[in-house]
Amino acid sequence: MKTTSANTKKRSSSVKTSSVKCPKSEDSQHFSVTLHHGGEFYRVFEEEIIYRGGTDTTVNGIHVSNWNMDNIEKLLSRLEYKADCVRVWTKVLEIQDGFFLIRKDDDAVDDFALYFSAMNVKGDLYVEHSTGNMDPADREPKCVNDDDHPLIMELMGIDVTKPIREEPNNSMEEPNKSMDSDDVYYSDELNSSDPDDSCDEERPNYP
Repeated sequence: MKTTSANTKKRSSSVKTSSVKCPKSEDSQHFSVTLHHGGEFYRVFEEEIIYRGGTDTTVNGIHVSNWNMDNIEKLLSRLEYKADCVRVWTKVLEIQDGFFLIRKDDDAVDDFALYFSAMNVKGDLYVEHSTGNMDPADREPKCVNDDDHPLIMELMGIDVTKPIREEPNNSMEEPNKSMDSDDVYYSDELNSSDPDDSCDEERPNYP
């Protein structure tokens, strides 16, 4: 006997959400990422590093096939950062205790996109801004207070016990979409051919 439910085609046109939910059949191939940028790394204990300051930008509904170093660099360009003036780090406790560098496609896809899409959780990327020597062999980010004692940080008003970021997100809703060249915003400075352009000059100022 064939039955029909009036609810099977129920529509809701008045509700809009700020996040995108991908189709269930493809959920394992999609993930979201929050890029923390404009801040700095601080060492709070000998082997514990946190990221403070700056702002956050979130991109939702990324398909793993659209995620690689080229697309990460395009995202950085849209935020007015030069790829050769920054390094991108992430932290996945199941893979490594501390931060590790995203520097090639294997890192971006195997160690990041595939993991977070399979776990159905949001990934985090942290932008390290130019500190002079950006050695790809570094095992951890350069911290601005490597010569300071945690007590000094507390006297400076930095709470070493709360690495939680409280800045609002700037959300980019781009479901199932690759980052094409048409999507990238280039400032005049990014297009400059001046070899003397400074990495510090192009860095936005965040509180």
